[in-house]
Amino acid sequence: MYIDPRSLPLLPGDAGLIDLIGSHVGDDAAPSFSDLLVRLHRAMTRREELAGVVRIAVATYEADTDMVKTFASTDAATSLLQRHQCRLASVPSLQSAADTRIARNLTDLCAAGPGQTPHMAMLRQAGVRASLAIPIHWHDDLAGFVFFDSAVANYFTQGVRDWLWPYAHLIALMLANEQELVRIIRGAAKTAQELARYRDPETGAHLQRMARFARLVAEAMAPRLALSDEFVEYLFWFAPLHDVGKVAIPDSILLKPGPLDPAEYVEMQRHVQYGIEIVDRMSGNFGLTDRLHVTLMRNVIGCHHECVDGSGYPAGLKGAAIPIEGRITAVADVFDALTSVRPYKPRWDNDRALTFLRDNRGTRFDPDCVDALAADMAAVCRIQAQFADAPAA
Repeated sequence: MYIDPRSLPLLPGDAGLIDLIGSHVGDDAAPSFSDLLVRLHRAMTRREELAGVVRIAVATYEADTDMVKTFASTDAATSLLQRHQCRLASVPSLQSAADTRIARNLTDLCAAGPGQTPHMAMLRQAGVRASLAIPIHWHDDLAGFVFFDSAVANYFTQGVRDWLWPYAHLIALMLANEQELVRIIRGAAKTAQELARYRDPETGAHLQRMARFARLVAEAMAPRLALSDEFVEYLFWFAPLHDVGKVAIPDSILLKPGPLDPAEYVEMQRHVQYGIEIVDRMSGNFGLTDRLHVTLMRNVIGCHHECVDGSGYPAGLKGAAIPIEGRITAVADVFDALTSVRPYKPRWDNDRALTFLRDNRGTRFDPDCVDALAADMAAVCRIQAQFADAPAA
């Protein structure tokens, strides 16, 4: 259920803050989660009791890989921790906070001691001396953490923590709201996709792999294109839905073992338009139009068959006119399709698939996306090993 932040209990003098955070509910052009976090931080630090909080950050938790990943922060433009991720098990203090549901209070990051991690060193480099990490749980599952940082050692006293709890709760609800919206539309799209998968030879492992290839490429390109962690995470979530429109393709075409004739190929191409129509109808029914995640999902579905030379479909877009999420998804999808077994083809090895991508960089594929994938083949191999197709029965 979507929770309106304006329904939360107020601290004295916080009516303006709640209006600020809650004003996006029902808006056609809603601010992103990152924008809301910045607004909350700015309003929160007007309080003398919390003026020493120099940074707020939110990280999400991915249970199947045990990864904690940055999602948003109030210093996103300059943060040393953008696109940072680590295994929860590699940070015992955070693991303990998650298990006990008790906040981790690092009182002085400049004090040498055991358990220091690379991200703590980065925070020290940025001038952070104290950090409070509060675990976020939904339905008894760990969803992530909210971090409050200060440039003052021993800042997070019991009194400061008492002032922070309502804001931490509000941030958790903001994240819950944001991700609940994503879950609604992603869940509806995945239901349609699951129906298609009963008929489509593509496997669930393919979708797991190509989503991670897409995230790998987006993370590599993020510094140059100023892609936020929020954007990268949404791309990871929505890349697997790129072919949702195949649910509307007849079996005679979708499951045909041989080449398609011209008329059948035209009909197969329509899966892109069918996918866009599915997303538009769902987002309209749920009142989620014109939000970052819906726009991104629509672009993933609508542009993953566009080519940078303008020869793709359905719109014949060219170069930068193709949204970056579409260009990234195209490379991730084709690479995994080539390196997977299909009824109509054997598996290609990675070198052969990379050669194909490179031969078509600048025509079919965005050159920077191809180069980003090729630059980290060690990560590609790890993804392939972790999410391998199940052996044939």
